[in-house]
Amino acid sequence: MGKFLDKTGVGYLWEKIVAHVSSAANSVKSTVGAYKINGKAISSNPTLTKGDVGLGNVDNTSDMDKPVSTAQQEAIDALLVSPTFTGTPKAPTAGASTNTTQIATTAFVQSVVNSKVAAADAMRFKGTIGTGGTVTALPASHKRGDTYKVATAGTYAGQKCEVGDMVICTTDGTTAKDSDWSVVQTNIDGAVTGPASAVAGRVAVFDGTTGKLLKDGGFTIASNVPANAKFTDTTYSVATTGANGLMSTAMVTKLNGIAAGATADSALSTEEIDEAIA
Repeated sequence: MGKFLDKTGVGYLWEKIVAHVSSAANSVKSTVGAYKINGKAISSNPTLTKGDVGLGNVDNTSDMDKPVSTAQQEAIDALLVSPTFTGTPKAPTAGASTNTTQIATTAFVQSVVNSKVAAADAMRFKGTIGTGGTVTALPASHKRGDTYKVATAGTYAGQKCEVGDMVICTTDGTTAKDSDWSVVQTNIDGAVTGPASAVAGRVAVFDGTTGKLLKDGGFTIASNVPANAKFTDTTYSVATTGANGLMSTAMVTKLNGIAAGATADSALSTEEIDEAIA
């Protein structure tokens, strides 16, 4: 170790350092050009491009600014032509008076329908009423336009109803009240109809055998009655020697008292005959 402390020793040490550095430098130089990237030799200060690493289509565009592909655009265009939605799609609800090509939501449609129904007082069919019907009696809570069809004959809204009649609510209410309802009778048993016109004062007679059609009989009560007419409540006076009329019971008794085959005697007066019969 002592020799490194004198002049000769320092020189020797320096030579060793220089030799070692030169050897390392030569080693590095020998590797330059020995390795390549994408077929290109590496220089001592290599500069790479996106093409050097096989990324020729790569740029620095952010995700928000990247355009869609041609295939994606075609798919989007197809959906816009005839879109098919799944789930529960939503859209803004237009105002009640909107009349454009804007999409109508269910909320918009319901609002318009309710306003039209309220304005027109339209009938709303609620079902049938009666035994086995939707209801058996008119409900306490009801709204104008509620309509029930009679399924079982009975008394509803204070009126006798038959099957087929309709009961319609005319006033909103929360308690049972007959006056809030009106009955439309569409099937009345024994209903009789007549001609569109007739002569005043004439007697109506049945037209056909159904008992439900009338016609103008052509007879006027003031001047005549139909042939063979019989009246049971008409009173006539008893016949006298001075006026025509009906026979009394006394007259019938006298006639019955005359013997069969008897003949009148012309010598007898009328008074005598009456006395004999009496």
